[in-house]
Amino acid sequence: MQAGLILGCRHRGRAGVERERQVPLLAVWGAGDEIFGPDGARAFTRDLPDAEIHLVPGGGHFLLESHLDTVAGYVRGFLTVAASPA
Repeated sequence: MQAGLILGCRHRGRAGVERERQVPLLAVWGAGDEIFGPDGARAFTRDLPDAEIHLVPGGGHFLLESHLDTVAGYVRGFLTVAASPA
């Protein structure tokens, strides 16, 4: 997906599977990531409108180093919901 943003083309293979199956997706992104900006996280919602996207204020590219507890909280919450019976 990132390559599609960078190259201006759309990756057809994997994105098609995600779109068809509507898999759960969590993206926790540094709002100030200068390498893969916030639009990279938001792009997932094109194929997965229910994707859970979190942009962490003050976070950059090395989000786990600067905001580990915040990211871990989002991951725990996501996995708890994903593991719950529907």
